[in-house]
Amino acid sequence: MVQLSNWKYDQSITENYILALEYKDSLEKISKILIKEYKELREFSKTPFDCETALNIDKVEKYEAVKHNRNTEASVDMAFAVKNNKEIKFVLCELKLNSRNVNNIKHFNIFNKYIHSKNYFSCKHSIYKHIYVILNDKVGLERARNLLARRNKNIPIKTCNIDSLHKEFFV
Repeated sequence: MVQLSNWKYDQSITENYILALEYKDSLEKISKILIKEYKELREFSKTPFDCETALNIDKVEKYEAVKHNRNTEASVDMAFAVKNNKEIKFVLCELKLNSRNVNNIKHFNIFNKYIHSKNYFSCKHSIYKHIYVILNDKVGLERARNLLARRNKNIPIKTCNIDSLHKEFFV
């Protein structure tokens, strides 16, 4: 059972964040980002997301690398704004949807992606307490979380599937 969060998705804040305004095509429907990442979704094109948008951080990173004349660095796949009645934060998400089992993510190191991606968000809008690693339903989520937590000790990781992410922030 997913514990519902008092943090809820905010489309307006996501769409009006400075990076979304500067790099307009980095703002994409979440369903589009998921379908591009997950081969099985391409066949069905069905996700629980309708018109919700997120920043495609990989696109932002490409633009920033060109702007600052440097190589691209590892970044998470997407981010979106959430708020409660007092604060606004951004949720960072790494999509590992094509992983078939825990062994496929055994050597995955999210540390550099997390460190680099969180720099895109100002102190005014800090990062939500976990980085979300989104997996498909075939991967054991708890086992994957334990494995990723051991490999990335300094990063608060939460594993979930697409439906759990939707229920936590979008319902």
